[in-house]
Amino acid sequence: MALFSGYIVNWIMALAAFLGYALLAVGLGLVVGSFIKSTKQIGLWMVVLLLFLAIPPLFYMESNLKAGIRMILTWFPSSALASLFRYSCSIGVTPAQFLPNLAIALVSIAAVFGLVIWKVRRSDR
Repeated sequence: MALFSGYIVNWIMALAAFLGYALLAVGLGLVVGSFIKSTKQIGLWMVVLLLFLAIPPLFYMESNLKAGIRMILTWFPSSALASLFRYSCSIGVTPAQFLPNLAIALVSIAAVFGLVIWKVRRSDR
């Protein structure tokens, strides 16, 4: 964010995107850690999660992608958070543009932490 500080217009949206990425990454790490006990398997699954977080935001805006693939990539929470950060650098963004992305991100984060809470409560029994 320090590199793009000159371009950021809406700091609240940029900080929300940053916080969303952090919460999503921590939640996914907790999910992997609570379901998998082997250290080697955790490393393998963290690579898969890293790809899950990194690939969709890189390609969802690509103009050469088919419309169906682009639509699927926009539903990934990391793509929604990348859109929020992109909108934080734009002037004149309407709520109709950023609210769907915010909703995707919030529902995904809530689902991940819900899964963590479920697993922890189940293991307490």
